[in-house]
Amino acid sequence: MAQLEQRQTPIAVPKIIGVSQHAENMRRFAVRAAETEDTLFLYGETGTGKNVLAQFVHHLDRPTRPLVFFTCGVMPSSLIESELFGHKAGAFTDAKHDKVGLLQHAGDGTIFINEVESMQLESQAKLLDVLDRRVFRRTGDVRETEFRARFIFATNQDPERAVREGRLRADLYYRINAINFTVSPLRARPEDIMPLSENFLARRGVAVTLSTKAILAMKAYAWPGNVRELENALRRGLFNASGEEITPEDLGIVGFVELSPTAPASDRVPTLEENERAYLEMLLQQTKFNITLAAQIARVARQHFHKMIRKHKLPSAREARAKLKGS
Repeated sequence: MAQLEQRQTPIAVPKIIGVSQHAENMRRFAVRAAETEDTLFLYGETGTGKNVLAQFVHHLDRPTRPLVFFTCGVMPSSLIESELFGHKAGAFTDAKHDKVGLLQHAGDGTIFINEVESMQLESQAKLLDVLDRRVFRRTGDVRETEFRARFIFATNQDPERAVREGRLRADLYYRINAINFTVSPLRARPEDIMPLSENFLARRGVAVTLSTKAILAMKAYAWPGNVRELENALRRGLFNASGEEITPEDLGIVGFVELSPTAPASDRVPTLEENERAYLEMLLQQTKFNITLAAQIARVARQHFHKMIRKHKLPSAREARAKLKGS
């Protein structure tokens, strides 16, 4: 079913955790966004924290009012309109009772609509009408209802590509894209890994700490699932830990840099070169040396990715495949 949540009073004050410049930019964006009532559009890979940013904006803007979450991609497209707009009894075969939609549940609060490109184009047109006229009509109803909430949209796709491919209406995109923010992947802000981890462990109220090797592993790992994957790894680590420290094996992550046996564990910090090499190796292993795909994940040009491979003297795709065939 849909991911949806309604909050009259937030249980905890949402925070943007991190020490990176990007985390600071997120906080500044939220403060400025809270000063307006305009629609927001958030971009970012899955798991980066777009919903956290939306919660933070809502807390600054209208904390005592409803906050409703809805993810289009987890619900059949045929049911999305009924979920959002509601319906009158008898509007269709299974509509035995009146249903209040999420647009009405949001009241004068905020409605966060994720994966908007997964919505049918006809439904997108109806949303555009709500944005323009600030009214909506339940399915099967002749009366219009005033819409008073604020929209925050989000996507983990390239919105311009979604427009070109006909999955996102161009007019809706141009309407909601005036104020936007791209939430960066965790690999682009590695300095936030430890603050996020420390915050997670503190919230769990545990005495377990991360070992030095675990910290190095976490800094070298690319986190393709971003903050969500980081939190899941920490949950796994807490479950698997047999002592007072969480190890890389407890976390279940790969691509970490081993400590030099001659270096004191407390002093050994991986260099930028070591982190970059470990990241490249992890990408190549995960993509089975598909350079095009690896470059796309790293968000660099394919030609530049080849240069990075040569710089670290890593095997080329041809050499790696030849080695695999010979083994």
